[in-house]
Amino acid sequence: MTIKTTAQAIINASPDVAWTILADYANDPLWRENVLKMEQSPSGPVFDGAQAIEELRVLGRSITTHIEVSDVRPLTGFSWRAVDGTKAHGIRTLEELPDGKCLFKTERQITLQGVERLLEPLVGWLMNRTERKDVLRAAILVERRSHQ
Repeated sequence: MTIKTTAQAIINASPDVAWTILADYANDPLWRENVLKMEQSPSGPVFDGAQAIEELRVLGRSITTHIEVSDVRPLTGFSWRAVDGTKAHGIRTLEELPDGKCLFKTERQITLQGVERLLEPLVGWLMNRTERKDVLRAAILVERRSHQ
């Protein structure tokens, strides 16, 4: 079974302002609750083929995942996928709204393997809860930075 999550938030900032923050993996620990470390080389906004290493805390365990970015559409969104470990992929998108706002949306799919599949209900519930909180924190971060 695949666990799927979707979350969204309206950000009181333009997509270009939001993009500079949300398309730079170095900012992920500032708005994603369980991200301990996120490193992209080279640093800066994502680009097709960018590689990142994510250290995430899940159920009290630290998990490191290598990520590859694809389908980058500047100011609009990008896709990512785990290239090792847990089968995972997702997207981040920004949609321009009236009055200088934008809609930030995340989607994620994870397929647990082996004995970890027994944890699917718990992991799915936690992922959904965390994802909803994360997009709200992202909106707050972008809005604060846009007023500095």
